[in-house]
Amino acid sequence: MDPAAQRLLDSVNWASLHHAYGEATDVPDNLRALLSPKTSDRSNAYEALSSNIFHQATRYEATAYAVPYLLKILENPATPARASVINYLVDLALGIPSTFLPHGVNIIAWRQWTEKIYAPGYEAEYYAEHDKLVSQARDENQRKMREYVRHVGLERQRRYAKHELAAYDAVCAGVPLFQKLLEEEEDVEIRAFAAYALAWFPGEGAGGRNRSSAGALQRVLDREGEDILVLSSAIIALGLLNGCWKDADGVSDGMGNLISRLREYGASTRPSLVRFAAAVSAVRLLHHRPEDVSVLACILADRSFVPKSDSQKSNDLGFPFHEGDLFQYSGKAMNTLNLGDYPGVMSTLLDAFPRLGRVEAFELAEVELELAFGPRPEDEDGRQVESLNEIQRRTVTALAELAMKYWRGAVLGDILEEWNIPGGSRDELGVGQPSSQQSSDVNEAFSYILTIITTTTMSKAYSDVERLIETACSVARTAKKPNFAALAREYDIPVGGRLNEAQNGPLIRWIERLDALNVPPTAKLVTGTANAFLRRAVQDPPPLAKDWVYDFVTTHLPPHLNWVHQKTAEQHRINAEDIGILTAWYERLELIVTGHNYA
Repeated sequence: MDPAAQRLLDSVNWASLHHAYGEATDVPDNLRALLSPKTSDRSNAYEALSSNIFHQATRYEATAYAVPYLLKILENPATPARASVINYLVDLALGIPSTFLPHGVNIIAWRQWTEKIYAPGYEAEYYAEHDKLVSQARDENQRKMREYVRHVGLERQRRYAKHELAAYDAVCAGVPLFQKLLEEEEDVEIRAFAAYALAWFPGEGAGGRNRSSAGALQRVLDREGEDILVLSSAIIALGLLNGCWKDADGVSDGMGNLISRLREYGASTRPSLVRFAAAVSAVRLLHHRPEDVSVLACILADRSFVPKSDSQKSNDLGFPFHEGDLFQYSGKAMNTLNLGDYPGVMSTLLDAFPRLGRVEAFELAEVELELAFGPRPEDEDGRQVESLNEIQRRTVTALAELAMKYWRGAVLGDILEEWNIPGGSRDELGVGQPSSQQSSDVNEAFSYILTIITTTTMSKAYSDVERLIETACSVARTAKKPNFAALAREYDIPVGGRLNEAQNGPLIRWIERLDALNVPPTAKLVTGTANAFLRRAVQDPPPLAKDWVYDFVTTHLPPHLNWVHQKTAEQHRINAEDIGILTAWYERLELIVTGHNYA
């Protein structure tokens, strides 16, 4: 070991410092193990350090004291896997770096927040806010949990804020080293992660900007034949630094030249990874073009758009930014835009669904819903389907019309419910369910199918329908042999006593959905659902006849769906599956565990 690194370890009284599990006496051995020639030893050391001084991305008192040693061994070319050391240092500085994207680090606001929570008047503000949350609790269990958070939250908030900022400042001291590695190191992966590290330390105030970082990154762009991974990392880092400076005071050095270079790198002849980097940087700087937005849409629609060989040089580390997840990074960048200005984007994304596997479809569904509806709502009030705009209607309809393989397992329905779409309930169904879990499954299936009915039919008062009927009758009187079915279709008249074809298909898919969930619907349930469909299409329609469902089963139900008699679930089984009872029990258990420090 480098004697200077050893002296750094020996200079710290680790027994006086604390991490997630108490005294930090184990940290020196963990840090030394990072120099082991064995990959398994280094992997175990990182695992231990991520558990004690970086437990679940939390920084502790001992965290900042480990940073000088890490920077010292990073200087030494003999240190194995130095790119991993840089990556770990950035993690210590930020916790979860991807949460700072797509905008970067606003260190001035960060410091102001830390100062605020330590100010004398903040305590009263904190307790007033949490008293309000306690008073708004929906039940006794939630009230107790919020009271517990109110009791311990302020002290934890202050303690963690102090340690987080200390860790960030400690890593910030390594900026000159990161610059040196970017410009002098030969290893491509080390240089790419050095550029990545520079992105997070913009400096503070016009006089405190890290202009030398921008200079080092700019020289990467000027170098002929630069490696794709390094070039792309430098482009994104420049976009984040300049974006932070622009946000601070509206001025950014060399912005015009950078925008010109981004357009050059966004050309279709460039490698797709470089085009991605230019696109997210242009979006960050608010100088994007439709071509940039199209690149992001292509990455969301096709995971193979950027070859893995370009974005990953080893099995240990992927592309530096957003843990190598270009899909999620593209979604975040896209979320800063007004999609109404780019109508082709949604078509590109919606058309991609049938080509995707289940997991990829679920991930794209989450991105699509956030693009169309915004972040996941915190409330549970739901959304009225009638209030959806065109982009939202197209999004939910596309999800609803996916093949059954995507709907099996309830994952897609759960994703929709996270955005409260569209808010179907047992009351809307008008029928009881065999059990609480089945009721949840019914609501899930009902939620997505209601959207299709609303998007394929017009909502109108029944008096309007009567006027349409009168008009159609007037036309019929002029014909020798009137075709009443054709007239009903032409004037958009709901056929009394049964669903139309636009409603039969979705109802069948809804039944298939329940069947896939092992929740076969009853005759009463199918009738209630069909009536709900009609109410969504027409205001105050006459209800379906009691025997309508049997005619529907005979004439419309596919052969693979058989009608059988079902036994009623026993009450004690229903109670055992009640989600409310189970949730309340686990909330009480969590309160006891956390309150007595059993965890």
